Amino acid sequence: MKERLLYLLVWMAFLSLLLGVIPLASMAVGYQLEAQQHRPTFAKWTCDQLAVDDGDQGMLNAYQENSERFHEAGMGVEAFDPEKCRIAGSGSVTTWMQEGRGMGFIYANLSEREMLDRLGYRSFFHDLSDSRWVFTAIIASLWLPINLLIYLWTGSLRTLPWRDQWRAADD
Repeated sequence: MKERLLYLLVWMAFLSLLLGVIPLASMAVGYQLEAQQHRPTFAKWTCDQLAVDDGDQGMLNAYQENSERFHEAGMGVEAFDPEKCRIAGSGSVTTWMQEGRGMGFIYANLSEREMLDRLGYRSFFHDLSDSRWVFTAIIASLWLPINLLIYLWTGSLRTLPWRDQWRAADD
């Protein structure tokens, strides 16, 4: 009976490591790496607001100043195409700016999620639900107490539940 209970504990510890500790560690690392990405900012404009117009000279000057700063930093700046804006964008355009990449225009009417995907911004780990994090943490929290119990009971720490090791240790 003692051997079966010990065998069950070893399997529980192994599954806790496999399904809790390792996924939780990779989720935490992925979350931190994802947090270091620069999230693009978006602004929606009509084609007329960005077109060269005497009445909207302030917007044009701001666009040119940003373009010059991005060029000096070696980042790409996409040129505004009024025809593309009127045809593909149905009279509106979304400007995007991302640190380290540059700035440009998205002429299609997309949701923010689709625009982020189009620009290569991924937020998989930030999109995980809180219940997923808690569930994984609960499974991971079983690993250390079970291993301590196994160590106190047998005097050796075994993380792999292969039965031959336990028979050899008992002999």
